[in-house]
Amino acid sequence: MTSVVRTDAPSTVRPGVLGLGAAAVAAMAGFRLGVLPGGLIGVDVALALLGAWLASPTADGSAPVARMVRAWRLLWVPTFAAVGLAVVWVLVEPSVRMDATVRGEGLAAFGGYANWHQFLVGPPETLTTRLASPLQHLWAPAVALQAVAVWWFVAAAGRRRRVRHPDRRPIEPAVFAVLGGASLVAGLGLLALGASGQTLLLATVPRASAFLLGAALGAAGRSSTGELLGSIAEGSRWLALVVLAVCAVFAGPMTTFGRVAGVTLVPIFAVVAVAASRGSAEQPDEGDVLASSRPDPRWSLLVAWWFVLTPVLAVVAAALSDAPTVVIDLVGLVLATLLTVPVAFACDRLSDSPGAVERRRVLAPPAAVALLVVLASVTGAFHWEGPQPRSQWPRPSAQVVGGGASAAVGIP
Repeated sequence: MTSVVRTDAPSTVRPGVLGLGAAAVAAMAGFRLGVLPGGLIGVDVALALLGAWLASPTADGSAPVARMVRAWRLLWVPTFAAVGLAVVWVLVEPSVRMDATVRGEGLAAFGGYANWHQFLVGPPETLTTRLASPLQHLWAPAVALQAVAVWWFVAAAGRRRRVRHPDRRPIEPAVFAVLGGASLVAGLGLLALGASGQTLLLATVPRASAFLLGAALGAAGRSSTGELLGSIAEGSRWLALVVLAVCAVFAGPMTTFGRVAGVTLVPIFAVVAVAASRGSAEQPDEGDVLASSRPDPRWSLLVAWWFVLTPVLAVVAAALSDAPTVVIDLVGLVLATLLTVPVAFACDRLSDSPGAVERRRVLAPPAAVALLVVLASVTGAFHWEGPQPRSQWPRPSAQVVGGGASAAVGIP
């Protein structure tokens, strides 16, 4: 599978880290397919991995902006693919009931507030509506983007502090640890106040705890504190994996166990699993994705599959509305896997080819606007009378007026 993407770059992923990322994506896919009620624990694992990678020191000492560019390379092509599939969905789906919601989700995906849009507008993140929207899953990248904004401010402040006081100890590990702890406490407070599962799942504050604690782990690096945390995590590896597996099976986001575990067990053990996957201090840092200045291209495949699976399932469900669920799932899995290859190839090639940054600056903004205009148009942006099936939309008809024929076009 990896032969499709660029292979001239050396691998920078430890098997444990890559396996953990693959397990996170598989858990989220299992939720979409209805086989893992608590599969959204994969979001926390992915956030912990992202936070640890972004905050880890790199050999080239890259600045925060450079790290953000590298992270963006893994997101923008799959995001365009997902929104493009949403355009296909609104053309295939006969009802216009969800058009306004999908249009808003498309805007929210590019605006970085998809989790708040879903929280305010819906549909709820439950198994019964898992195929209701092709862009429903993009709330998780929105949480990541908002958490990355927090990371950027801390990283930029720490970088300026190191320039002024190079002899002082870095403040990032402590700051991220405090922020992560505050996020956990805030989640517990929401839980104690009786917040719904939808709130605890989609709100940025409780969901960002895994990212912030992962960032604290990454910022600690191979320091004495980092090695101590790594040793503790190594001893707790199997406990963390077992807890996460149990939560994936039983911790549905709308169950009592899911609400409690989502703000307590899952973020903590996700970070423990990430710390354990890094390996021991005796292993060379060159093979550690968390200390790598350049993500391994195989991440493109995982991210692309995660992004395109949900919209592909939604398109297949709309096209095969009378087919059994197992048929929809099987066809969707095959088509999503086939589509993942060119999406990952484009993501990898475009981000590393000469002049890629300049092309993105020139082409990405107008392309985003054009795609959103198309999405708004095909979803009936100017059809305000109320939801009705497209089959009932008035069609042009000929009427005889005063002995002559005149066209009366019934367009809402």
